[in-house]
Amino acid sequence: DLEKGLEHYNKKWAGVFFSINQMKPGERDKASVTGVNARACEIDGLDKEDQRKLISVAPIAPSLIIESKSSFHMYWFAKDGTIENWTKICRGLRNFFWGDPAIASDISRVLRVPGYYHMKNPDEPFMCDIIDWNGEYHTEEEMLKAFPDTETLADKEARAIKKEQQLKQAIWNDDTWDRI
Repeated sequence: DLEKGLEHYNKKWAGVFFSINQMKPGERDKASVTGVNARACEIDGLDKEDQRKLISVAPIAPSLIIESKSSFHMYWFAKDGTIENWTKICRGLRNFFWGDPAIASDISRVLRVPGYYHMKNPDEPFMCDIIDWNGEYHTEEEMLKAFPDTETLADKEARAIKKEQQLKQAIWNDDTWDRI
């Protein structure tokens, strides 16, 4: 059966992936997307502790978070998702979370399936797992307001400042003195 086959090949160093959006059967490219199920973002360039801090100050919490070897894959389930706004919303997520630009630009992107090993390095397999699931669905209006796609060339320099401020906010919150 399918699950046994996936487990067999995953143990032989094959990655197991899924597409978060609806596709024409047997195809996987931008032109074959027929509907939006969720928006996604993978944080790049931060260790997992800093990723958790950044996630904790998000204006809208992800509907689902999957832990991969070196990052978290975050999903916001779409209440009224359109193909036309998917990239714009995902660019807003990328800007806020310092995310992987490849995800924000590819509506047909595949991401890791929880319950299977991350096998990029077969000598160090990592079991991907769901670490948070609130199951909430969000409208495009909510997502565009919370994660605006406003980055311009001048904004790229400001991203570094914003990143530092977000991390400080995550570190220095109401219980900081209790933790010191």
